[in-house]
Amino acid sequence: MDADIGRVQSVNMDPVSESGAVPKDDICLLQTVPLAPGCGFEGEAEMKLLQMWSFVASFFLSYSEASSMYGEILSPNYPQPYPNDALESWEINVPPGYGIRLYFTHLDIEPSKGCTYDFVKVHSGDDIEGQLCGQKKSRRPGSPIVEEFYVPYNTLMVTFQSDFSNEERFTGFAAYYAAVDVNECTDLSEAVCSHYCNNYIGGYFCSCPSEYFLHEDQRTCGVNCTGNVFTELSGEISSPNYPSLYPENSHCDYRVILEPGYRVVLTIDGKKDFDIEPADSEGNCPDALRILAGDQHLGPYCGNVFPEPPEIKTKSNIVDIFFQTDEAAQGRGWKLRYFGDR
Repeated sequence: MDADIGRVQSVNMDPVSESGAVPKDDICLLQTVPLAPGCGFEGEAEMKLLQMWSFVASFFLSYSEASSMYGEILSPNYPQPYPNDALESWEINVPPGYGIRLYFTHLDIEPSKGCTYDFVKVHSGDDIEGQLCGQKKSRRPGSPIVEEFYVPYNTLMVTFQSDFSNEERFTGFAAYYAAVDVNECTDLSEAVCSHYCNNYIGGYFCSCPSEYFLHEDQRTCGVNCTGNVFTELSGEISSPNYPSLYPENSHCDYRVILEPGYRVVLTIDGKKDFDIEPADSEGNCPDALRILAGDQHLGPYCGNVFPEPPEIKTKSNIVDIFFQTDEAAQGRGWKLRYFGDR
């Protein structure tokens, strides 16, 4: 097998005249038969030649796509000494859902403090994974690898640079890369799912506990806590899961409806039964409790102490209670009692 078969190669398919190949003045695409009208092919030989080139073109197109999962990167002139004033970059791209593992099997670059003269740099955007120079040997017996990098994202840049002169002859580097499955559930610095993360080759999906549902972002879970109506003369209302942590990304509403002639009274132990994520530096409540009773608008409330008196007397027989949470910090929530007063 050809030693160069592991490299992505380009093919020069310049048209020629007089040989039955595509004439220069025809504008035709290589394709399998049947031929498009006007492509200038009439005989059986021309058709076979066209089919052959179509096969070659499709082979290299498919091979290039497959080889995006792995490849080879060599410094200029490798294994011969690299030239002065060289600057070359390679962009590695693998399919989404995969990371990149980059192996250096040879490293012979002019040494300098901080690798400021000649170097090979591995980076992604402004993030530098490493900058190498000098000579290195295998780190493990029986392994050709002298240095390796792993990134959990699907693009990576390799840049080689040499200065204007070298007193010695250095042969540069040889490196190989391969796409590797990313375990998004464990490899990434930030959690990708609010509750359960499930990894598979090339991707992941999020799931939720049975009492939760998955939001449209396919990452965060919430609870369905809407449409709660209380018609008894007295009762108790609390946030989901109370006194355990309330769920994130949830919108809850509760309505108390008493017979006309009654006014709803709410009571809460502000130190014991109230624990909601505190306000931010600007005084906004990321998680908030609100109360609406006719023209009375109370709240938003947050923090670990309820700021109102322990008893709130409304002027209405209908009270709406709203509780909204974001995706960040959580608290134990709240519990209040209500009763009707004439």
